[in-house]
Amino acid sequence: MAWLRSTLQIRTLPERLLEWGLLFVPPGLLEATLLRFGFDAKRYGLAAAIVFSLAALAGIGAFALRHDWPAHALLALGVGLWLVIMLVVMPLTGAGLFARELIDATWTTVLAYLAAALA
Repeated sequence: MAWLRSTLQIRTLPERLLEWGLLFVPPGLLEATLLRFGFDAKRYGLAAAIVFSLAALAGIGAFALRHDWPAHALLALGVGLWLVIMLVVMPLTGAGLFARELIDATWTTVLAYLAAALA
């Protein structure tokens, strides 16, 4: 996903979740964080979102591998993860179902997230 971000400028899942999560942060807390950390506050928030996403995905993958899921079940898990991203995360972050409300690169975004979910 980092490679897709650097080459095709597709926002990663942690970036999308961070921006969505900031909608629920009280303004006073946001101001205090910005005063304390300055511009680095966004970098720290993104790092926390990346760690959270990696931990969640690693937990799901470890569960599947620990229970010896067959290859077709792992493929279904990847497709299911992609569908959750397209049907839940994308609309929550303002991109619409299957990223249809993005101004540019809708199909690139859909296919990039499919590739990342299957990987």
